Amino acid sequence: MSYRSVTEDGSDGSQHTFDVREQSLTAEFDDSSVTNLEGTSSETTLNIDSPRASFPVHISSEDLDTEELADVFDTDVHEDDDYVVLQDRGQKDADFQDLEAGEYNITVEAGDTTASANAMIEVTDEEVTAEFSQGSFNPTQGNVGEITVDLKNTETGYVRVGDVEDVNYQTLLKVTDDNEDGEVTLEMDTHLAGNVNDENEAWSAEDDSVTVIDARTGDGQYTDENGAVNDGEDHELDSPLTADDYEIAVGLDDTSDDEIDDETDTAFLTIGERNALDEDSASTWTAPAADDDLTSDEAVITETDYIAEDDQLLVTVDAGSTYALFEDDDEVLSDLEEDGLRMELIEQDVPANSDPTVWSTDHDSDNEDLAVDLVNTSESNGELVLGVNLGDDVETGEDYTVNFSVTENNPYLSNDDDSTVENVETASTEFTYEERTLEWDDSATEVAVGSEAEASGTTNVAPGTEVFTRARASGLFTESSTAVVEAGENGDNTFTGTFDLEGEPVDTEFDLTAQDNNADGNAADDASITSTLVEGDTPPEAETEVSFGEDSYPVTQGNSTDVTVDVTAGADGLDTDVALLLNGEEVGTQSTGALDAEGSTSLTYTVDASDLETGDHDLEVNVDNASDSATLTVEEPEQKGDESGDESGDESGDESGDESGDESGDESGDESGDESGDESGDESGDESGDSSDGQPGFGIAVAIVSLLGAAMLALRKRE
Repeated sequence: MSYRSVTEDGSDGSQHTFDVREQSLTAEFDDSSVTNLEGTSSETTLNIDSPRASFPVHISSEDLDTEELADVFDTDVHEDDDYVVLQDRGQKDADFQDLEAGEYNITVEAGDTTASANAMIEVTDEEVTAEFSQGSFNPTQGNVGEITVDLKNTETGYVRVGDVEDVNYQTLLKVTDDNEDGEVTLEMDTHLAGNVNDENEAWSAEDDSVTVIDARTGDGQYTDENGAVNDGEDHELDSPLTADDYEIAVGLDDTSDDEIDDETDTAFLTIGERNALDEDSASTWTAPAADDDLTSDEAVITETDYIAEDDQLLVTVDAGSTYALFEDDDEVLSDLEEDGLRMELIEQDVPANSDPTVWSTDHDSDNEDLAVDLVNTSESNGELVLGVNLGDDVETGEDYTVNFSVTENNPYLSNDDDSTVENVETASTEFTYEERTLEWDDSATEVAVGSEAEASGTTNVAPGTEVFTRARASGLFTESSTAVVEAGENGDNTFTGTFDLEGEPVDTEFDLTAQDNNADGNAADDASITSTLVEGDTPPEAETEVSFGEDSYPVTQGNSTDVTVDVTAGADGLDTDVALLLNGEEVGTQSTGALDAEGSTSLTYTVDASDLETGDHDLEVNVDNASDSATLTVEEPEQKGDESGDESGDESGDESGDESGDESGDESGDESGDESGDESGDESGDESGDSSDGQPGFGIAVAIVSLLGAAMLALRKRE
């Protein structure tokens, strides 16, 4: 809101216009969590920001009393109030040592306006650690090495690499776990480390961050926390780090600038000798002329010794110890001549007494210039992919050699002063450069009628290239499709056009055309032939099918089970009865009902196993010429007694008597059993399992009781 000031009497006088704006305020801690332990892990910074630079800042919290707040921010308690006072916007140190673990909400207010903000921080009582993931890290010269630091309950740590007194090189790094995954993986360019004015160029951390706090050699410091030190002297090394052991340390504090005060772990960085370039480590590949992104998942790259004109020539090399030299994705190989990397293209077939034409990335040489771009580099896969741009002066129909070399300019590969032979490592490969060709195969002179009629041809253009194809019969049809070239043998790649020619008249002649629209002015000539439609292969008619739902059907003896049969009609449909055979005998019949061609149904039969013996029985079903079989497995029922008899009696006698006597009694026994058994026994004994009719002394008593029982029963019958 704007205001204007005037004199008290309203007369014209000097007027002043001013704005009154509401103050805004933000507050945030550097760290989302700290510890309450002794040391730097309990320390952080509260960042207070406002458009207004100077104002009283009141700090309060419902989670802390004013004495605790005063200790946290190292200030005084405001008299008779529940807040402490700081001054002005900016960074305010805070230390949460000895507070209870928990979350704390800190309220920040402007003391003379209504502006306020809140800042949250978590205080833990867990130990803060910074450790290396392993005891040693082993890159090789000229490559990129990795050092992984594990951080617990902190997002920041400090790493020292080397010792200036031992190896004439020392770097102190601040690492920050930006993605909060508990680790930071440092990437060290062994070619630049110690050998560049700003040491920050030698270090990176994907998804996280790393900053060089101090870098020095025995000659002095050359990088500080602000970057390169420009004191008029060059204190960095004159060459890359030598192969050696470099002690590394990690800690939580760097208050001495070039050292770690509180080391928590140590390990070794062992830089190994460079790997020599293998002479057989190069190979040639190709990609479609129109493919602009060869690093995408959709890119089609094919290894081959045949390159069609205007297609892309790629050379892959297992480049040994050179990966660190490629700093940018758009690197041009000619820029690395001073680092000793060179590629040459050499003509093979030359007239007698003539020198071959040579194209080279060394543009200062007498050779023709060769343009080579970096396509991709992967040290982990051992692969360097270079794109070679073949100019118009590279003739087709010729064979060429490609040499990728590490020359004497490479800092790791230098000639001895007394040597008269160039010290060069070279990997070589060869290819044939051809005019683009496109032609239909002889088989394409006849095309079978159908909805997916196919005609195939041969080409030398790169697999993945799109070829436009067309089938046209004047006044009848015009069909077109895009065919994608597929890899073949020795550069004889293939393409197939697919057309909808369903219902077109047999013996119709038509024109087949294939066009290459991918080249830059050097497209293959159109391929055109006259073809004839012929009868297509008649697909076999569908036949009736029948199958059991399961291979085996288990059932307990005396029970029944359901058996399912699936029936599918043939080309003529189906309406029939289907009989289920058990051991060759019909046990049930079901009707399919009326089924259309290739229609299907499921039939269910109930099979009774009451009269079947235990074991496997054959199931069979037949429909037209189709049949199937399965197995019915009859299992014994669970036994409730045993062969010696139980309390309910058995084959020799039970509570109600047996074949020798029942409840009415007979000459052999009575209600209590007979000579062959009793209430509990069997033909072998009684409840006690003895072989006699009872214990000694009880036989006569049992006989008397039996006779009395029989007499009384006879008397009742007479009455």
